[in-house]
Amino acid sequence: MDLLHKKISLFFIFLAISFLIFLWGNKKHYCRVNVFFSPNNIPYIEMNIQGNPYLIGMDLGSSFDLSLRKAVLDALYKTPYEFSKNQDLGGNTWYAISYRISDVKVGDQKFKDIVVAELDESEAKKVIIFPEGEMGEESDTRQERAGFIGMPLFEKTNLLLDFSQAAAIFIEDKKGLKEAGYHLDTFTKVPFQRKSSGIILKAKTDFGDIRLLLDTGCTVSFIRASLGAHRFNNMVFILGDRDFGAMYLYPFGISPNINDFDGILGMDFLCKHIIYIDQEEQAIYIGDHPKSDERS
Repeated sequence: MDLLHKKISLFFIFLAISFLIFLWGNKKHYCRVNVFFSPNNIPYIEMNIQGNPYLIGMDLGSSFDLSLRKAVLDALYKTPYEFSKNQDLGGNTWYAISYRISDVKVGDQKFKDIVVAELDESEAKKVIIFPEGEMGEESDTRQERAGFIGMPLFEKTNLLLDFSQAAAIFIEDKKGLKEAGYHLDTFTKVPFQRKSSGIILKAKTDFGDIRLLLDTGCTVSFIRASLGAHRFNNMVFILGDRDFGAMYLYPFGISPNINDFDGILGMDFLCKHIIYIDQEEQAIYIGDHPKSDERS
């Protein structure tokens, strides 16, 4: 009888192990979420915070995990974190209190122990949207955005941006890339430096070597005004070992107190390419959108 019990126990253990192997083999290694665009081409995704959905702008140039409007932040369970000094591109400084929150999801991707700051209402709608590099009012007709997701949150996972397909994809590993239908064979690899301001890329231009901050919160790409007196149609734009050809780099009055970068690589470039950010390799991969016949 004892032998029979052992055989039955071993059988059920075998079934349990087989089931776990089956689940692991069928686990998705990526999470795809829809991207919405404002009239000024700023990307948004839906984020679930403590059980409630919010429309959040994607801002890879922000130094906080999350920046939320006061009305949204007041409704959350949170614990105080720190009082920090912040600076915008023009050199203007302000202080903001930040908090820690939990229970944050984007699609099936979960995030824990998130640092969130209160978004200054006067800055809430300001983005760089005009070719002249001016600050303009950003608006969205569907609903008022609750805030921004910043680079520190995206650093917790690999991220693929395919704005032509209105998609942002959180990638666990290279297997996840293939499962999502992307292959890096034809992509250009560009190493980056991780600074407090975000991801910094080195580019070769007609001006020489410059450093650009990767930023989905700017609709155009620009450089310090001190590098060019007026709009500049740059004829050479090399990232990694690829020359992407002629590209406008607009002048903007970046504060001389900002030393991490010389300009911004904005949505005008990012919408034309597929961007994969590999956090472990500290490199981005830049690919071209497939032609319509290649997608089918």
